[in-house]
Amino acid sequence: MKAVSLTFAALLLLPVSSLVADEAQEASWQSRLDRVTSMQEEAGQREKAAAAEFERQNLACQKKFLVNACVDKARQANIAETRAIRRLRIDAAEIERAVKREQLVARDAQAAAERAAREQSLPERQRLRGEDVQVLERERQQRLEEKAQKAEEGARRKAE
Repeated sequence: MKAVSLTFAALLLLPVSSLVADEAQEASWQSRLDRVTSMQEEAGQREKAAAAEFERQNLACQKKFLVNACVDKARQANIAETRAIRRLRIDAAEIERAVKREQLVARDAQAAAERAAREQSLPERQRLRGEDVQVLERERQQRLEEKAQKAEEGARRKAE
């Protein structure tokens, strides 16, 4: 049983050593995801501001002599701002996808390392399991022998 404990302790220590290196990567991922969130919030604010500005300019154009030219100019400015906002959202989405991809690769690597550790410890675990089965079988045989002895004693007492 002591060997089983040592084997499982070794298996548990393997991921801990890799966790130290992963903490820095986790912090990097989190900072980039925070940046994505702030970029998305900024895009939302800029979008609202652009819509409000376009509406304000459109109303102001209605008071001018050349209404259509003024509205076209306001629309072009709104389109330019909308494209900049769209580019910001696309950049945020690219960063988020990159982080998610890196997290997936890290999870796959962690799973592969754990799988390799389990496969490496498999012969030892099978040997220990075999020993445990033998111990349990011996204990079962002892109990059966004790029961048989008690049954013989009971039969002898009955016969007397």
